[in-house]
Amino acid sequence: MGPQLVVATAGGLILGLVAAVAAGSVFARHLLIVEEPSPLGFEETVAGIVAEAEKRGWRVSIVHQLDISAAKEAGQLLLPASVVELCRPDYAAEVLRDDGGRMVTSLMPCRLAVYMTSDGDVTVSRANTGLLRRLFGGVVSRVMRRASRDAEEILTSALSRA
Repeated sequence: MGPQLVVATAGGLILGLVAAVAAGSVFARHLLIVEEPSPLGFEETVAGIVAEAEKRGWRVSIVHQLDISAAKEAGQLLLPASVVELCRPDYAAEVLRDDGGRMVTSLMPCRLAVYMTSDGDVTVSRANTGLLRRLFGGVVSRVMRRASRDAEEILTSALSRA
């Protein structure tokens, strides 16, 4: 193999690698985070999620009003943005009893974000636990499957209140 062919091959490999990394970073965020529009207003969306979660046996640990706390520090008004933390103690106990599952405690409790975009739309986002659970086996995968299904049912009911 001549030097020109080696340089051309190396250049092609590097260019291909750069293109793959760029494409992967664009698509990865859409795989890891699920977004969907809410037909409701901001407050109604948050209240609907809280009500549906509690009705289905989930505990609402807290609703973080990120826009309010961040605005105090930034000294400016921000568009509404909240995170609803949901917990199912029985699901959490299953994971916490398993030493192999404890690594996912950083993902607990489940979080649903509700935010308003600059064009006035309200969006709900969350981690794609359906995808994430495939990275784990055993107890974690089983619990994440149930939690993911529950969260989707909570959202479907909450957002259908329009």
